[in-house]
Amino acid sequence: MNWGKVKLVMIAVLLLACLLLGWNIWSLADSRRYIAEEELTNLQAILEADNIYLAEEAVPRRRFEADVFVGAVAADYYQWVYNSLCGEPIYRTYTTPNGLMLITESGDRYHIRGNFGFAYHATGFLTVTLPEYGNLGTLRLDDRTKETLLASAREFLKMNMLLPAETVDRYQLALTGAKRTGDLQGYFIAITLEMDGVPLCTNEAVLLIRDDIVRAMEGNWTFLSGSRTESAPVYDQVNILISEKKNIAHDRSVGLLPRTVSIRSVEPCYCPYVDEESGAVYFVPGWKITHEDGRIRVYDGVSNQVYPLDEIVYPS
Repeated sequence: MNWGKVKLVMIAVLLLACLLLGWNIWSLADSRRYIAEEELTNLQAILEADNIYLAEEAVPRRRFEADVFVGAVAADYYQWVYNSLCGEPIYRTYTTPNGLMLITESGDRYHIRGNFGFAYHATGFLTVTLPEYGNLGTLRLDDRTKETLLASAREFLKMNMLLPAETVDRYQLALTGAKRTGDLQGYFIAITLEMDGVPLCTNEAVLLIRDDIVRAMEGNWTFLSGSRTESAPVYDQVNILISEKKNIAHDRSVGLLPRTVSIRSVEPCYCPYVDEESGAVYFVPGWKITHEDGRIRVYDGVSNQVYPLDEIVYPS
């Protein structure tokens, strides 16, 4: 027997076995992080059979692996927000149909509303109408101007004061749109808050900034935050889109959607919940689905249920 040839064969077999094992390990790790192309292709076929079409690259392949952020909400949320943002004495307070209007002695107005609604107008800018979020366009800004605008927003929102020190670095403002004011003396900017790089679905607002100071703000914003995390399994984008298919069928049956539906994007997000009894707030991983006509539906990624954007209640 030629032991030299036998050893070569054994080495070749061993190398092949190592390669196959490495490939299997890599494939398993890849399947845990990403949706298989074949699975997305099958999903697209299922949706298109029901006249639901996905825009190119609308569905990300990467799975959403995230923790639930857990924090607490103040006993009187409206008053707490005002006190956190403004140290000036209150001149007058009005109860509105959906919140509380607080006016300072200098005339600034803070309107804190349910469902995370928030508006602010400084004296001299009370009649300013801000553009809608998403309608600002994509004005190109140099890095210095962009950072100056974001710094002004961070200062107004008191991010370094309101966010817990142990997780403050996990929260970042993101600029999603910008344009100059008509007199070219300031900027309108659209911002959102990201947690570990993922946007909070309720935090979308437009600000007017002039002379590096926020003069007005309008939109939805939660001033709550999570200071600890809990692990939770998250439904992937394929399961969420199957749920969306069922909801689209229901909406069609009651005349809310046409026969043909196009989906522009499927994006990970966080969904905040407030527990009135315990005062706890939970930021749960979710998915935001945007249709081509601008309709938006958000899903709680832990329960695979539609997130109730219009049913948030604060302690008062």
